[in-house]
Amino acid sequence: MGFIKFKFEEDEPEEPFLGRNDEEEDKLANLKIDKTFAKSGHETDDFVMDWEKRLGFSKNPFRNEILSPIEKFITGCKKEREKLNLFVIEKKHFGTICGPRGYGKSTILCWLAKQLKKYSKKVIVISLKGENLLEGKGFLPILVSPFISIYERRINKAYLSMTTEEVISLIKKKLGGKRFVLLIDDFNSISKQNFDFLNSLISSLPIGIICAGTSEKINKFRSKCESEEKETSDNFRDRLNIKLKGLDFADMKDLIMKRVEFFGGIGIEPFNETYLQAIYKKCDKSPSRMLNLCNEHAIELSVNPEKIRDLKEENAERNAMIYASKEFEHTEEVKQTQQYDTIEIIKN
Repeated sequence: MGFIKFKFEEDEPEEPFLGRNDEEEDKLANLKIDKTFAKSGHETDDFVMDWEKRLGFSKNPFRNEILSPIEKFITGCKKEREKLNLFVIEKKHFGTICGPRGYGKSTILCWLAKQLKKYSKKVIVISLKGENLLEGKGFLPILVSPFISIYERRINKAYLSMTTEEVISLIKKKLGGKRFVLLIDDFNSISKQNFDFLNSLISSLPIGIICAGTSEKINKFRSKCESEEKETSDNFRDRLNIKLKGLDFADMKDLIMKRVEFFGGIGIEPFNETYLQAIYKKCDKSPSRMLNLCNEHAIELSVNPEKIRDLKEENAERNAMIYASKEFEHTEEVKQTQQYDTIEIIKN
């Protein structure tokens, strides 16, 4: 007769949501940071090369570039995005987005282009750089590209000898009942020939043109348009006039959290709330500057596990203070069901 041998191991004690003592908090903080560093396989190394893996990221979440899919990362600018939506729906002809460098102009244009491409049966959208509007920078090939075949674009190239009227006639024919939206990023200046060409497009086609650039460049262009004849001035009247002023802390925190969690991290780690606020004070509300600063600080923290433990302990103490405060209350329903994980803590 055979025997089956069982080995029983004691279950790990469940972690209570409230009421942990200081010793338990210290153990928990150390356990979390040890697990984070263990992911890299180099938890005992004194020298760090793959700092992203050391912090538990699959890739660097703080690299200063527009990440895809854009809808997973964009944050803030709610009113501005609503204005852009209305601009398209109401079939306005011209509008601008201005703000200092690094304040999200390219990001918001990228988001708009992605939204418009979902409606390809109603809209044709082209994105280009402002430098393409200068003389001899290839504005015409970019403009007609969606409306001609690969053969016509690369071999025949008949469009290069077309007149303005012929180009407009071609685009109008290919558009059918669709609307044409032209997004121009990093606007700087425009040649006289291309300015006249855009003016003809606005006068002849169902087109919307949005230019994004610094306030200095946009204001200079507005002044030029206002000095033109009335019809031209009306064509280039700014129907958007969006001015980006940067992100407040709540939106900036959301930006960092989305990036951290997308690349395998948790919340805003390796930072805590206080640490992130200190970084935010240095960025002048610029998302670009914030990402650069977070990148620098994350690299510094990756070689200093003791500092990360301190940040986690500080965060645990902060949360404990919130839980213990009079402002933290449970409804009877929550008390009965013990669904503490669904509680949203709102602190004035």
